Amino acid sequence: MSVATSDVIPRPETKKILDIQALRGFAVLIVIFEHLSLSATLWASIGWKRHPAGWSGVELFFIISGFVVTLSFVKKQFRVGPFFAKRIARLYPAMLVVIGLVLGANLWFALGGFESSGAAMFLQPWGKLFLDSLSVLFGYSILVGGPHAYAYGAMWSLAVEDQFYVAMGLLCLLLRLCRVPVPRILAALMVVCALTAGIVWLGRGMVLAGSKTTDSLPVLRYLVNWNFDFLMIGVIVYCVRDRAVRWAKADALTGALFVLALLGPVFLVPFLGNPLDRETRPLLAGIGMPLMAVSFAFVVLLASRNLSPIARVPVLNQFLIWWGERSYTAYLLHFPLFQVAWAIMAKTAPQWFFSSAWIYAAAQLLLVTVLGVPVVELIYRVVERPVLKWAGSKLGEREHGTSSRTENVREMARGEVLRDVKLPSSPREIGQLQS
Repeated sequence: MSVATSDVIPRPETKKILDIQALRGFAVLIVIFEHLSLSATLWASIGWKRHPAGWSGVELFFIISGFVVTLSFVKKQFRVGPFFAKRIARLYPAMLVVIGLVLGANLWFALGGFESSGAAMFLQPWGKLFLDSLSVLFGYSILVGGPHAYAYGAMWSLAVEDQFYVAMGLLCLLLRLCRVPVPRILAALMVVCALTAGIVWLGRGMVLAGSKTTDSLPVLRYLVNWNFDFLMIGVIVYCVRDRAVRWAKADALTGALFVLALLGPVFLVPFLGNPLDRETRPLLAGIGMPLMAVSFAFVVLLASRNLSPIARVPVLNQFLIWWGERSYTAYLLHFPLFQVAWAIMAKTAPQWFFSSAWIYAAAQLLLVTVLGVPVVELIYRVVERPVLKWAGSKLGEREHGTSSRTENVREMARGEVLRDVKLPSSPREIGQLQS
C-alpha cells in the first residue's frame, strides 16, 4: 500500500520571512507616529487636513497577522492545542507585564498629587481599570461599551485578532472532528475566509449605498466596523502566494509596484474619508477600505516571496526587522508611555512648557524614545524571547514525538517497516490467508 501524494503535508518555512518582519515594523512605526502629538502638530502647522493615514498600519498588521496565523497552523498541521499554546506564550507574558505597568502608573497618578486637570484623563477608578484590564487580557474589550482607560487606547486591535484566532481554531477543530484530510483543511479555510470576506464587502457596499440593512444584522455590522475582512484576506494571501506572483522578480518594476501599493493607501485613502468622521465614513468603508485591503494584500504577497525593495536599503531594512521583532511590545506600551511622559513633564516642566504645541510634541517624542526603547528591549529580551524559546522547546519535543510515531505509521503503510511481519511464502499459506 502506498501513500498518495495528496496526503503529504507540505513543509512550511522554518525561519521567519524577513520581509514580512520588516513590514510588521513599518506598520507599527506609522501607527505610533499617528498617535504621537508630533503628527497632529505637524499636520496642523502645514494645514494638511487630509494628512497621511498612519492608522492604516493597523489594517496592514491585520493582513500580516492573517498570513502568519495561517502559516502557524500549517506548521502545527492544524492541531489546535499546540497552536493556542504557542499563541499564549507569544502574547500573554508581555501583555501581563504591560498591564502591571499600567496598574503601577495609575497608582502613581493616584498618589502623586497632580494638580493639572490633564491628570483626570489618565487617572482611572480602580474598579473600572481592573475590568478594562480583564477585557484586554481575554480579548473582549471591543464588546464592552463606553470609553476605556487611556493606557489601553490601542488594545481594540488585539481584541479583534484574539477573536479571529479563536474563530480559526474552532474552525480547524471542527474540520478535524469531521475527519477532513489535513491537506484539505487549508483549502477549506481559504474558502470560508473568502466567502466571509465577500459577505463583509457586501456589507461595506450597503454602508456605501446608505442602506440601513447592516443595522438589523449585528454580526455583519460587527465584522465591517472592526475590519475582520483584512485578517481573512491575510489567510487568502498565504493560500495563493505560491501561484499569484510567479511573474514577479526582484527588479525595478516590482519594487515600484511594492512602494506604490504600500504608500498609496496611506496618502490617498484619507481623501475618501476619516474613520472618526460620520459624514465621510460610508465612502471610506465602501471604497477606501477595500482598496486598502487589495493594495496591502499585494504588498504582503510580494513580501512573502522576499521581493520587498526595502531589502535593498540595508540600514533601513535591518532597523525595520529589528523593530518588527519588538513591535508587539512596542504597540502594547506606546499609550502607557505617552501617559508617563506627560506625568514627567507635569512634575518637572514649568507651566509655559505646555503652552507651545511644538515644545510639548518634541519633548514627548524625546521622552517616549529615551524611556520606551530600553523598556521595550528589556521586555523583549527578559520576557518575550525566553518564554517563546521555552515554549518552542516544549512544543518541539511533543511534536517530535508525534511526528516520529506518524512517520513510523507512514513507513509501515508504504511497506518499509515489515521486519516483524511474517509474509506468506507458499501458495498453501496464501490460500490459508484467503480462507
